Amino acid sequence: MEIDGDTIIFHSDPENYLEETKDKNFSIRELSGEELREFKNSELSRIMIVNNDTGESFERQIAGILQWRAEYAVRPNKTRYWREDWIFWWKDEPKRRGRPKTKEVEAVEEKRM
Repeated sequence: MEIDGDTIIFHSDPENYLEETKDKNFSIRELSGEELREFKNSELSRIMIVNNDTGESFERQIAGILQWRAEYAVRPNKTRYWREDWIFWWKDEPKRRGRPKTKEVEAVEEKRM
């Protein structure tokens, strides 16, 4: 996990990355130690998921963050640590149809808002 400004960045194995790009609009992540402290001290509005194998990524606006579980866990070396599982879900980006809008059209639409 990394935090860059208002964006949280997670790395994902190829199988999970494929699911996150197509079938689901959420990710469950375990955070502990320094990562957890950094996360709790951040104001986030974007999430980026990066494919570990290819480096391909996508970025979305965060729709919500929910703590799912908080507990002590045991590492393979038998040490205990505090962990929290968080659910991050995002808004799907609208799919554009047709030709891209010209700057003139975008300027007119922006004035209407």
